[in-house]
Amino acid sequence: MLINMIAAMASNRIVGKDNKLPRHYSADLQHFKKITTGQIVVMGYNTFLSLGKPLPNRRNIILAQVPVEGMEWYESIEAMIKQLTSENIDQIFIIGGASIYRQFIPMADFIYLTEIKKAYEWDTSFPAFEEGFTEVVREVNDEMDFVLYKKK
Repeated sequence: MLINMIAAMASNRIVGKDNKLPRHYSADLQHFKKITTGQIVVMGYNTFLSLGKPLPNRRNIILAQVPVEGMEWYESIEAMIKQLTSENIDQIFIIGGASIYRQFIPMADFIYLTEIKKAYEWDTSFPAFEEGFTEVVREVNDEMDFVLYKKK
C-alpha cells in the first residue's frame, strides 16, 4: 500500500494556525480535490474537527484516541494499516495535522506538497523530510508551486 502525504506549506515551513488553514488558496484547494477525490484520506482528530464534516467523495479515516461517532476511526496507525492491508487497498493520502504528518514521514512513499511562495506567522510547521525524499515533478505557478517528492 502506498502512503502519500498531501499538504500546503508556506516558505517558512508553516502549515497552519490554531488547527486551521488561516489562508485559503483556491488553486491549492482545487489541486487537493483533484488528487484526493475517490481516494482514502487519513487525518487526525483535530483536522477532522477543523473540517467540520467528512470530505465528500472520499473514504475518510480519523486517527483518534476516542471513538468518532458515525466515522471510520482507528486508535493507532498500526490498526489502521492492518485493516487497510486486509482490504488490499492500493494507496492512502495523509492530510494532517502536524502530529499525524510527523508520524507518517518515515512511512511515506510520496509527498504532494504545495509550496506557497510567502511566509506566514502561524504556529504549526511541516516536519523536515528533504533528506529522505527527492523532487520528481514541479509545476511552477505565481503564488505557489505544486511539487511531488518521492522517497529515496
